[in-house]
Amino acid sequence: MGADASAEHVQMERPQVIEIDEKNRELVITDTRNHRIGRFTLDGKLIAWLAHQKHQDRQVSVPMDALADGDGTALVVEFGNNRLNRVDLATGKSLGTIGRAGREPGEFANRGQLP
Repeated sequence: MGADASAEHVQMERPQVIEIDEKNRELVITDTRNHRIGRFTLDGKLIAWLAHQKHQDRQVSVPMDALADGDGTALVVEFGNNRLNRVDLATGKSLGTIGRAGREPGEFANRGQLP
């Protein structure tokens, strides 16, 4: 069903967002059902899959949105992990997360801004 990770036969299942990283001239695409983020050339060739759920140190769950910051990182909204995750686009590693599941006022209830 769209979980192929090869560069020759790119498959996705429920791609959610396409973001343009203008500085690096790349596309950042969230592949929601496969729990991964893809980096692509502007003409659609796969560069790498990042933050795939199978890698313990790079775990991402249901990435719903992404924002390329232009500094080699992206902010990724993860529905499955209830968090905002800053991801290094070169390595796929998380540089930090904020947010957690719950029904009470969250981390931003009294701050009024992101850290």
